[in-house]
Amino acid sequence: MIRALWTAAGALALCLAVVGAVLPVLPTTPFVLGAAFAFAKGSPRARAWLIEHRTFGPIIVEWEAKGAIAPRYKLLACALMLLALIGFLTGRPEFLDLAIVYGLLNVIGTIAVLKYFRYGGLGD
Repeated sequence: MIRALWTAAGALALCLAVVGAVLPVLPTTPFVLGAAFAFAKGSPRARAWLIEHRTFGPIIVEWEAKGAIAPRYKLLACALMLLALIGFLTGRPEFLDLAIVYGLLNVIGTIAVLKYFRYGGLGD
């Protein structure tokens, strides 16, 4: 029963990662890492498939080996956050207060990605 719950949590996280891969508002990497963690507890076969996946596998391997996000994924994450903010501002300029909050969250997210997920280990 517990393994089934972990497997379901992994499947949900993986679904959110796939959605995050096409929507710049939703991150991909944390959900991929969460899916790998959940599958490790629920379905080793699903975890093995995920690690061997051409798109998601390298994210997990880099995280487990170095405790960090590879530079190309960091750059992609920051660029997509910026594009999402620009898209929001151009699409709904009348919501300035919401845009300010969204912009602050983007800055916090960018700082977290650049500072705390350093390539080579956390906090290097």
